[in-house]
Order: sequence, then C-alpha cells, then structure tokens
Amino acid sequence: MKYKIFFWLFLLCASLNSVAQDYTVVHVTGRISLKGKTSWIKTGESIKSKQQLFFPGQNAWAILIDEKGTQFFLAQPTSTDSIEVRAALQPIEKATHPVTRNSTAPVKNLRTYFAGAQFVFIGNDFYLEVDSTEYPLDEKLFLLYRYVYNERTITHKIPQDKHVIHLNKPFLYESKGDSIAYGKTSNTELSYFNSNTNLPTFVAAFRPIWLNEELLKKELLVLQKVYVSQKSSSAELKKVFLQYVLDVYGKTDEIIFTHWVEKHVLLQK
Repeated sequence: MKYKIFFWLFLLCASLNSVAQDYTVVHVTGRISLKGKTSWIKTGESIKSKQQLFFPGQNAWAILIDEKGTQFFLAQPTSTDSIEVRAALQPIEKATHPVTRNSTAPVKNLRTYFAGAQFVFIGNDFYLEVDSTEYPLDEKLFLLYRYVYNERTITHKIPQDKHVIHLNKPFLYESKGDSIAYGKTSNTELSYFNSNTNLPTFVAAFRPIWLNEELLKKELLVLQKVYVSQKSSSAELKKVFLQYVLDVYGKTDEIIFTHWVEKHVLLQK
C-alpha cells in the first residue's frame, strides 16, 4: 500500500511540474523584472509561467516564445501589482502585407511601397532601385527625405547611384553637425524634386523604424533555436522571421529582409 501511495504522489508531482511551462524572452521594450531578481529580463532569458513579474515603469512589454514555437505578447497590467507570467500573456495578433515584389525589378510606385503606418529599415543602410521611367534621377532630378524635428522641417537629398537610392541613417538624421534621434521626429515623407522648376512632388509618407542589426539578429537567433528543435526547414525559418518582424515592428521589404537573414542569421549560432 505504501508503494502505491508513493507511486501516485510521483504521478501527481510529475503532472504539476509539466504545467509549469518555460518561456524564452525574445524581445523586451521598457523595464520588466522577476520577483527575487534585481536585473531586468532580457532577450534569451528563460522564465517560468508561475514567476511573478514587476513593471516599475510605463509602456513596458515583451515577446515570449514557448518550447513548441508559439509566440506570446506579454502585456503590462493596468494595476501596479505584480502578476504571474501566464496571467500577462496574450496571443499575438498576426500582421500581414509585407512588401512583396520581383527581386530583379525596380520599384515603380514608391507611394504603394512605403504605404502603411510604418516601414522597417534594418541597419543603417538601405539601398533601393527605383524605376527610371517613373522616377528619372540625375543631377537635377532626385528624391528628398524630410521630417519634422523640434518644430523644424529637416530635409536631405537622398544619395543616388544611377537609379539606386541610398538611405543612410546617420546622414539622414543629422542637422548642422548634430545627430538627431529619429524616434523624436514626425511626419516623415519622400518627395521628388525637379531643380529645373524648383518644384517638389509628394511621393510617400510613413513612420520609419530603424532596427539595430545586432539586436534583431539576437532576437531571431532565439526564434531559430526553438524552431530548429521543431525540425523547421530553412524556408520555414525565413517565413517565421518575416512574420515576427511584421508582428513586432512593422512592414518591411520581403526580398531585402530575406537576403539579410540569409547572410547574417540563418542557421548561425
């Protein structure tokens, strides 16, 4: 009888342990801590569903992934009390509509290309070939990048080589020798300028998101580790990575993003 009791206690404990699911932190915005720890949670850290979370500031959130590859949005509670990890989790609302195009074709419509609430640039340099019939470019015909900062309109002529434009973050976010934090700017737009007539023509408006390459790589490697354990192929990983960027950051160019993933992330450790 004694052995049967121990057997059933073993089964009960095993079932309870299986409920305490582990999650891995993929992304964190703001400051979030765990009970008993003095540091903030960070990308790559493992946490358990029953651990208590604390949110000392405002607008903090995170993306977690479980061992099966399911991703969750960890939301800050409305109260200031601590909350269990599992109680703060919400399903991620899937975003759609990346910029899809023929990889060999230049962009014919920049308004459609950049259309949407925001557009994601990875790293500091973004090269894009535009259609020469729609956007003739030379010394007198070029594209302008402009935004509002501290109630001033900052305008930069976008460097171009034939019909490839080069959007360089340090160059675009500089004024009179001073660097500008792009997150403090507003009303970003592109315009096409004809210096023969001195007339700018509106092209597109969007909110730029400039992602740090090393930070994004670190997040995608966390995803890769989980999905590789699920026997996901390289093609499936590319889809997972793209969907993650769409969900967490915003619209981006699928072709440019895929090339970056193949070079910097895919199956690296």
